[in-house]
Amino acid sequence: MEWLAELSRLAEITPAGLVVIFVLMIMFGKLVPKPTVDSTVENWKTAYQNERQARQEQTDQINRLTSSLETVDSLLKALRIEAQKSHAEKSD
Repeated sequence: MEWLAELSRLAEITPAGLVVIFVLMIMFGKLVPKPTVDSTVENWKTAYQNERQARQEQTDQINRLTSSLETVDSLLKALRIEAQKSHAEKSD
């Protein structure tokens, strides 16, 4: 019930008191204009989109590198097999 008493005290705030509260909220950055919030949101969206694009490019590069390395791995395995065959023929 105490919270109800505290709530009723809010009704006693004068218009001048409300103005002071709003000015203090603006000064301390707790209350900002909508264009400022919109600008901040737009900056975050742009940063997010740029990051997503960079991650996609990185993923594509990794996939291309993996494909290239698979080709090199196959080549090295084939060379090793041929070298072992050549060595075995010379030993006989």
